[in-house]
Amino acid sequence: MFSQTGCDAVMCGRATMKNPWIFKQAAELLAGRPYREATLAERRDVILEHFRLIGRDDADAPKAMISKLRTFTGWYTHGLPNGSELRRRIASLESPQAFLDAVEGFFATHAGRAAA
Repeated sequence: MFSQTGCDAVMCGRATMKNPWIFKQAAELLAGRPYREATLAERRDVILEHFRLIGRDDADAPKAMISKLRTFTGWYTHGLPNGSELRRRIASLESPQAFLDAVEGFFATHAGRAAA
């Protein structure tokens, strides 16, 4: 946008919700380097960290916790191969532990496929 339009700034807005890595990617582009997409491990780590933070604040309200977990996991798995598979699975889960098991299982399975 800078080179095409001469603008002074670019707004990321809602893109940050699905791609919290956008700031690093933008910095790479501004430095004249190609950016890379987040790896499966990076996506898993962000989901698990977000899980930990929500659990710290909402541990006494598992239904509220699950609702938040579904929302952000949908964002972070957007565009992943078979990401819809995980989103469908977590839609029916009722406990934070079941959510955690589903996420860990999904990434363990897909990390194995990516390495093959």
